[in-house]
Amino acid sequence: MKLLDLHTHSSYSDGTYAPAALVDLALRKGLYGLSITDHDCVDGIGEAIEYAKDKNIVFIPGIEFSCFYGNEEIHILGYNIDHRYAPLLEITRVLRNARLDRALKIIEKLNVMGFEISFDDMQKYNLNSVGRPHIALALVEKGYSHSVQETFEKYLSRGMPAYVERYKLLAQDAIRLIHESGGMSVIAHPYLIKNQNCIEALAAMGIDGLEVYHSSHSQSNVKRYTYMARRLGLCITGGSDFHGRDSDFDFFGRIGIKLDELDSKIINK
Repeated sequence: MKLLDLHTHSSYSDGTYAPAALVDLALRKGLYGLSITDHDCVDGIGEAIEYAKDKNIVFIPGIEFSCFYGNEEIHILGYNIDHRYAPLLEITRVLRNARLDRALKIIEKLNVMGFEISFDDMQKYNLNSVGRPHIALALVEKGYSHSVQETFEKYLSRGMPAYVERYKLLAQDAIRLIHESGGMSVIAHPYLIKNQNCIEALAAMGIDGLEVYHSSHSQSNVKRYTYMARRLGLCITGGSDFHGRDSDFDFFGRIGIKLDELDSKIINK
């Protein structure tokens, strides 16, 4: 079986593996293909392409945009993008700066709450991108919380005392940018979308696909979204959403999409 994992994150966003190490791990797991879809970031794509070119694996350049459609947060994956496309690089620069600004504001809130934590505490986890997962790790290490999940539930999730809203693209702008960069746009982990009507709206807006296979999806979810994709004329994709956490290894190498189910435009220009 030729399986591709089209949803993974490297150390250039909130993953723990460098791009080359992630390619090596995919090879050890026997994957036919891999896409690195870092959050709002393509900085690791060139490194992965160069490393994978003489390996027995298909590598697909990707990205995962955090977007808004109305009041709903939507994640949109882009595949087979030109990672050197200037407007794409400019948007990722803006989003990276917004992520940094958000992290600094969260740290400031935590300091006011009495937590002794600084930006330097985050950078040992990731020099490329600092986000809430890294702040949560620092709080756990300093003994302020028992786990990353507990930290999010108590302090960092929406509505919690240290939460700070972050600038995000509008969904229609993400779709347009992915298309302009030569790529295919796909709704990520649709089960996590609260307002399911958004899926049809995004299909009408020109989205190309739906991530049917995902580590958060049950078999009934897979059947439901396969039917929905066919009804809406969308291609289907799949991936584990691997970040390198211990629990992620239950899915990496097992959750993805078979080559014969995949739209050829995801792989070929």
